[in-house]
Amino acid sequence: MMVHKSRNADAVLRAVDETEYVVLNETEYLINFLAEGAKAYWRLWGPLGEPMVYAVEAWAEMQRGYFQWLQQVSGVGR
Repeated sequence: MMVHKSRNADAVLRAVDETEYVVLNETEYLINFLAEGAKAYWRLWGPLGEPMVYAVEAWAEMQRGYFQWLQQVSGVGR
């Protein structure tokens, strides 16, 4: 059985790539937004909140690293 490539297949693949790019960027933006809000909240606690500020920053860095890895592996944004 022979499989024929659709004329729209390239357009569909480009749309999927663009969607992945947008989703990854929006998710990274959301992570940064949540991290900044959480850090601001924990700073209100003064010295008691400082360990949580560091924990939130560490979490955000892990998420950013994961998103960079996803972009490299998937080829999104190239």
